[in-house]
Amino acid sequence: MGVSVSDEQLLDIEHTIRRCIAERTFDGLDIKGFGEIGVAIGVPTGAATAVVKRLPSSTDRRSLEDWFAYVARYEAAIAPHVTLAPTEQRILDTGDGRWAAYLVQPCYPAEQLTENILAAEEPEAGHPLVVAVRDAALSAVTDG
Repeated sequence: MGVSVSDEQLLDIEHTIRRCIAERTFDGLDIKGFGEIGVAIGVPTGAATAVVKRLPSSTDRRSLEDWFAYVARYEAAIAPHVTLAPTEQRILDTGDGRWAAYLVQPCYPAEQLTENILAAEEPEAGHPLVVAVRDAALSAVTDG
C-alpha cells in the first residue's frame, strides 16, 4: 500500500480518540476530512503520510470482521464509478478486553479531496465529479 502505521501509533490514536469522545473535542487529532466511512485522522500528527478511519470498537473481534465485510461490499458498489484509495484493514487489541477496527489509507493532498474540489468550483450538473458521485449513489441503492 505504500504507507505504514504501527500498532503503537494506532494504540496512541485509540487512546486519543477515547479521550476526545469523553471530552467531546477533536483536540489532539490531526483531522484531514470527514468521509462517508469515518473521520480521516492524519498520521503522524502534523506531517501525515497516512490517514486512519476508526470503526466502532467491540468486545467481539468477529463483529469487527463483519464491519470490514460491509466496507468491502460498499467499495464493490462504488468501484465501477470512482478510484478507490488503497486501504488496509486493521484490528487492534486495545488491552482492555476490547478490539478497535481501523482503515488505513494514504494521505492525499487537500486539493484532491472531493469536498475541496467542489468548494473551489461552481460545478454544473455535468461536472465529472458530480456525475461520478451521482452514479456511485445510484449504483449503491439500485440494481443498476
